[in-house]
Amino acid sequence: MLGMVSSLRGRARWVWLGGAVALGVLAIAACVGDEPVSPGPGSGAPQVDGGGPGADGDGAGPDGDGGACAAICADPSTLKSCDGTTETCKFACVSEGTARCAIVHPSGDALTAADLTTPGALDVTLASTAFVTDTGAIEGLRAPNADPLKMEVKDGIGFRLGAIDPTRKIAIWTFRSLTVPVGATVRFSSTNAAALVATTTIEIAGVVDARGYAMTGELCGRSPASVPGAPGPGGGAGGTSAAPASGPGAGLPANPSAALNGGPSGAGHAGRGGQGGPGNNVSAQRGGDAGAPYGVATLIPLLGGSGGGGNGHSGGGGGGALHVVAGDRVIIGGGGAPGGINAGGCGGLSGSMGGAGGGGGSGGAILIETPTLEMRANGVLAANGGAGGGAASAGDGQPGQLSDALATPGTTTGYGFSGSGAARATALGGGGGTAPSTTTSGGAGGGAAGRIRINNRSGSYTVPSGAKISPELTIVNDPPSTIGTLDVR
Repeated sequence: MLGMVSSLRGRARWVWLGGAVALGVLAIAACVGDEPVSPGPGSGAPQVDGGGPGADGDGAGPDGDGGACAAICADPSTLKSCDGTTETCKFACVSEGTARCAIVHPSGDALTAADLTTPGALDVTLASTAFVTDTGAIEGLRAPNADPLKMEVKDGIGFRLGAIDPTRKIAIWTFRSLTVPVGATVRFSSTNAAALVATTTIEIAGVVDARGYAMTGELCGRSPASVPGAPGPGGGAGGTSAAPASGPGAGLPANPSAALNGGPSGAGHAGRGGQGGPGNNVSAQRGGDAGAPYGVATLIPLLGGSGGGGNGHSGGGGGGALHVVAGDRVIIGGGGAPGGINAGGCGGLSGSMGGAGGGGGSGGAILIETPTLEMRANGVLAANGGAGGGAASAGDGQPGQLSDALATPGTTTGYGFSGSGAARATALGGGGGTAPSTTTSGGAGGGAAGRIRINNRSGSYTVPSGAKISPELTIVNDPPSTIGTLDVR
C-alpha cells in the first residue's frame, strides 16, 4: 500500500505501506529533506535516497534508528544544524552534550551567559550621567525597573539585580554595545556593586567613575564632617566619631578610643591600610590599627573597598566594585586625556581645632572579562587608595586618581603627617606620622590599593606604552592585579 504523508513543509510524500492505496496526512516533527521519504530496508519497496541532512551519514538530522534531529560540529569551528545550514562559531564548536557554539560565561554566580544576549538590548552611547544601583535608573536616559529583581528592558537597556551572596547584590545593566565617549563621565549612586554587560563591545574613552558619590552628586560626600564618607558602588562607608567605618578591611579610630589626638588608620584591601600616628607625642595614645587585607585574586566574590577610620572627622569611603563583560572586546582609552575606569578610594576629611583627619578609604575592585582587552593611549584602569586627611584643617586627603600616582595627603605643619594612598607598585597604604609635640595630633593613615582582574582568551596581557594599570601587574607578592583565562564553553 502506498500512503501520502505530509512533511513539516506541507509537501505530500508517498510512502510504501504494503497492500492497498490509502491517502492520509500526518505531521511529522522530525528533520527531513525535500525528496521523497524512502521506506526502511526489508519493506519490499524500492529504496530511495531521501537526500536530507543525516541521510548521507554526516550525523546531522535523524539518527539511524529514527531518533530526533540533532546538530553536529562539522569541524572545530563550524556548527551544522538539522536543515544543513552551517554557522561559523566565534570561538569554537562544542560537541559535548548538545552540539553548540561556545559562548562567554561570566565568573561567579551573579551574572550569567544570558545577560550577554538580552533580547531588545540596543547600541548605546552615553553622555555624562549617573547609574542608580538599586533601581536600574539612568539619569536622563532610563526609567527604574518596576521589579529590580527581574530583567526588564527599557529604552534599549536591560537591568536586573543579581546576588553576589545572601547579603550583597550587584546591579546588572545590559546592552548590545556600550560607548562612553571622550568627555563623558559615568558615576554611580546607591550601595550595590555594578556590572556593565554588552553582547559585542564596550568602549570607554571617557571615564567610568566608581568612586564614592553622595546622592547630591558630591564626590566622596565630604560634608558635613559628621556624615560618613560616601563609598563607591559595593564599597564600605568611611567612619566618624559616631559610627565605625564599614567593610572587611575598615580603618579604625585611635586606640584607645578616648585618645582623639591619635590618628585613625587607613582601610585595607589588597594590602594593609596605613597605621594611624600616635597623638600628643605619647606612645600610649597610639593611632588606629591598620585596616586588614582581604579578597582573592579572582575577585570572586566581588568586593569593593572599605572605609577609612574616623575620629571627629569622617574617613574616606571605599572604592566601588565593577564587573565589565563584553562578548567581543573591551576598549579602554584613546582620547587626548586619561580615560577608563577609576575605582579609587576616597580621601579622609581634614581635621579641625587640632584634631586628626580621617583615614583614607581603600581602592575597590575592577573585573574585566572579554575575549580581547584593547588598551589605547591614555587608557587607565585604576583601583588606588585614598589618602589620609590632614590635621587641624590642613586639607582633605586626595581620592584615588585615574593614574598611577599616589593620592596626596592633606598637608600638615606642626602635626603628625598623614599617609598617602597606595598606587602603582605598592598595595600598602601610607602610615600616619607621630605628633611632634604633646599637644598635637598624629597623622591619619592612607588607604590600601584595591584589586584588578582581567580574564581574556589568552590568559596573558602586556600593558601597551601610553596606557596604565594601577596597582601594577608586576607586583609579585600577593599581587593585587592579575590576569586569568576567560571561561568560554
